Amino acid sequence: YVSSSSHADSMKEVIIDMGEIYLIKGFTYLPRQDKAVAGAVSHYVFYTSKDAVTWSKVKEGEFSNMAANPVEQVINLDAAIDARYLKFSARHLLGGDKIAIAELGVLLR
Repeated sequence: YVSSSSHADSMKEVIIDMGEIYLIKGFTYLPRQDKAVAGAVSHYVFYTSKDAVTWSKVKEGEFSNMAANPVEQVINLDAAIDARYLKFSARHLLGGDKIAIAELGVLLR
């Protein structure tokens, strides 16, 4: 589900409840695929949580050349971590003020 806070940052993050705890080793991000770049994430922070209250930042980085090459990005974590909740937060968008995602995936074990 998308974060439902009325805070402006809620339009730049997605929170996912996987329903139970899994061992996460990474994630994938596929930007919008309609040739537009508004909302595509260029800089991100990825957080995990077991309870949706206490969050741990597990990865932060940049998707290089996203405007010219909007392909799926595969990000491996430095260490696998147990989590039920995931938060994908955009630190910078290529345009617009709302995050646009074609697909967000989770890499297990």
